This record gives sequence, structure tokens and C-alpha cells, in this order.
Amino acid sequence: MANDDYSDDAQVLSTLADSGHDLTQPMLVEFEVLTDSETSADAIADAAEQAGFAAHVYSGQAADESTEVSDPKTSAAQIVWVCVCSTKMVVDADSLAAARQRLTAMAEKQGGRVESWGTFGNADDSPGR
Repeated sequence: MANDDYSDDAQVLSTLADSGHDLTQPMLVEFEVLTDSETSADAIADAAEQAGFAAHVYSGQAADESTEVSDPKTSAAQIVWVCVCSTKMVVDADSLAAARQRLTAMAEKQGGRVESWGTFGNADDSPGR
């Protein structure tokens, strides 16, 4: 389950609980951080790993203006770099906000931004469990 509008955290957490996920137990959570260069994405990944996150970087093409990170005046799709930062954590509004705040500080130093978070949860039928 992904959340790219943080105002919906409470709704996403409620949906996770209603789907049988135990919000008192840790689950793997991934945060997507977007930036406009591989160098910046690698620097974000290094900082995230030093802070205890697992991180990997890949490139992709921005589908629309909401995911573009370099020149919002350009209408053409642009290449963006994505750094996926993951950590196993108990999810609640405070822990999500704290993780986003830490990653935002890392991302902003490199001209990036935290785009979204997601999890498969921790129910017995969750992928990767």
C-alpha cells in the first residue's frame, strides 16, 4: 500500500489495520526520494545508509509535472533518479513523520524531495513475509 499524499497517513494506517496488519509490530516501509541526477541520488543513498536505512538507486522517466524535479517549466518528460530508502519500523503517524523528516533533510541537501512511502505490511499473506 503506497501513500504519496502524506495528509492521507491516517487513512492508510487505518486501511492497513483493517486488512489484518498489526500496527504494533514492525513492517518494512519504503520511502521514494526523487532527484535530478545520479550523483545526487547516490549521495542521498549514502546518507540514508549511514542513518540506518537500506537504499538503492535507479533512473526513470517522469510521467508528468508532479514527478519532475529539475525544470518545472519544461513540458517534456524528464529523467529522474529515484533513491528507495527502506527500514523496518512500527508505523504510526509520528514514526512516519520522523522518518520523512530525516529523509527530507538528506534529500534537500542534494536538491531532492521525498515523494511517497509504501509498505506491504506484516500480515501473514503479505508479499515477502
